[in-house]
Amino acid sequence: MLLAQTITSKAVAMVGPLSHRARPERLTWAYLRRRILFIILLRSLFIYPLTFAPLPYSDLVLGFGRSRHDWRSEMAVPFLLLLIASSLLQISASDPLFYESSDEPFEGWWIESEKDDYQVPDPDDKKPENWDERVKIPDSDAVKPDDWDEDASMEIEDEEAVKPERWVDDEPEEVNDSEATKPEDWDDEDDGEWEAPKIDNPKCEAAPGCGEWKRPTTRNSGYKGK
Repeated sequence: MLLAQTITSKAVAMVGPLSHRARPERLTWAYLRRRILFIILLRSLFIYPLTFAPLPYSDLVLGFGRSRHDWRSEMAVPFLLLLIASSLLQISASDPLFYESSDEPFEGWWIESEKDDYQVPDPDDKKPENWDERVKIPDSDAVKPDDWDEDASMEIEDEEAVKPERWVDDEPEEVNDSEATKPEDWDDEDDGEWEAPKIDNPKCEAAPGCGEWKRPTTRNSGYKGK
């Protein structure tokens, strides 16, 4: 809250009219108090030597006669370091803190948990001899249905399927590639007898299919398994 008030007050002063910013005016006690706390905080964190911020003794003695543009260049880097230091302070606090468990409300801060019944593994605990690791066991009261057929297949031929018209039965689906030639480095003794590669039968391109027609298979509604 203190940091937010300080930044807000400085931001309002920085965007004021030029004549107002350049006119010397008396520094308020709120500004002096914030500046003292700021210097003490930086010194305690060993960050003050890096900021080159002047000591506030002149502010305490005079309290007036300084322009607002004097502190703007001085406070840019210190305020940035203060933001970093405040985040580090929250993480590296020496107080005993516990991260809240999932069954406690989380308010967005590191707070000491109100629970006192945290459990830790017992190193002396041993697995009981009668411990059963099975999650499920066979139901001893279950009875096999009378219509259960363990020999039924998962898929059967579709009796409703009909052979398409213009099906070519006397032509194979694939034929030898007549344009293929035996490679020059082919050795029948080492590579075996050379055979032309297979290609799709050109006569089957206009037909729905070639070769022996077989009924497609479908899911067996009476399949139960074992």
